[in-house]
Amino acid sequence: MDGTVTVSGFTVIKVFHSSASNSAQYTWWLKKSNVGNGINVTGIPVYIREGNLKKIFKKFGIIEKIKIYSLDGEKEQSHLPSFQQTKGYKQADVFFVKSSAIKSVLSMKYDDKYTVLEEGSTYKPMTDVWIKDLQTSYNIPTADIASKCAKFMEAYDLRKSEEEKDARKLADEPDEDGWITVTRNKFSHPPKAVKAHELKKLRKKKENAALVHFYKNQVTDTKMQRIRELKAKFEEDKKRIQEMRQQRKFRPY
Repeated sequence: MDGTVTVSGFTVIKVFHSSASNSAQYTWWLKKSNVGNGINVTGIPVYIREGNLKKIFKKFGIIEKIKIYSLDGEKEQSHLPSFQQTKGYKQADVFFVKSSAIKSVLSMKYDDKYTVLEEGSTYKPMTDVWIKDLQTSYNIPTADIASKCAKFMEAYDLRKSEEEKDARKLADEPDEDGWITVTRNKFSHPPKAVKAHELKKLRKKKENAALVHFYKNQVTDTKMQRIRELKAKFEEDKKRIQEMRQQRKFRPY
């Protein structure tokens, strides 16, 4: 596309970060300002400052002053075409000493390469600019906040370390009544509290306990054997009672 491009009364230009950029980062919209010898520039990203605007427009004439506005704040967007009324960008009024500079600016060619950064300078991300602007506007003492956070975390770590040490001590030592304090962790359920001497008995009983009735058939055989023993004992008792009845004699006196 050759020559000057005009859309809805605006002169459109492509803006690059630097001469090393292969593609345009932004499209700016230029129109004569309603006040004085000024040019209204729309579509400016938030990180652009007066120095960046001067780099582009100083070759057209001596710049008197530059005013930068927010699109969604200090200046209305009613004079812009509907497709260019967007939030998050800025607009500026660039005022020249001579009115002849306005004609030159509005004749800027679309395919020319206009850069906002000086040679050798690096692009600063917009997030860094926003953070810096926020800190400046609210006067946030970042160094003091970082120091307070570090002190708080140091005290917190020390307190947690002391609590863990106390918990380990209580886990193995009985109190004056002989009770052991137990704690819960995320891997197991809390055990029942027992006295120290009872705990020793349980451990000893567990060590000496024999492994019996490991299989189901062993339990069944044990029950059947018990039933046979009870039946045999019942028959023996029954026989003994019969013998006692036969030996009994009639004694009237």
